[in-house]
Amino acid sequence: MKIETREALQNLRAGARKEIDSCDCRILVCSGTGCIATGSNKIYERLLEIAKDAPGVTLEFKPCGGGEGHEHYLGVKKTGCQGICELGPLVRIQKGSKTIQYIKVQPEDCEEIFERSVLGNEVLEHLLYQQKGKTYETPEEIPFIAKQTRIALANCGKLDAESLEEY
Repeated sequence: MKIETREALQNLRAGARKEIDSCDCRILVCSGTGCIATGSNKIYERLLEIAKDAPGVTLEFKPCGGGEGHEHYLGVKKTGCQGICELGPLVRIQKGSKTIQYIKVQPEDCEEIFERSVLGNEVLEHLLYQQKGKTYETPEEIPFIAKQTRIALANCGKLDAESLEEY
């Protein structure tokens, strides 16, 4: 891919945004070193396996584009560090503008996440960050992240770490 003008870059960006937005749901598995060390690769593989075999689901390995005859268009993606390494493995469920941040996800949690949060619209409270009796659903609400102003890393953990187009 050769980008020679600012307009070409802007067109590429608009196309990538359109592809990302076409997903009904994006399952974002942290692949930062901290999460890999706590087993995120197993989580990623298990979620791929579950999604691949689910009836009525189109699993996209590239950005989503949809397909006829299926109810759900999913993207299962590896992201860069999501910013709270000590709570890994981390999984974000992104549906439109809504994001759920799950922490300390284990392989045995994957079926429940897929059935209840991906195909359904439930939030699994037992996998959310909790502090002093308060539960935090989105990553931006978690106190450690809420105190940060991310500039260079604003999209870290939100995009497919293996896709130049998404970046």
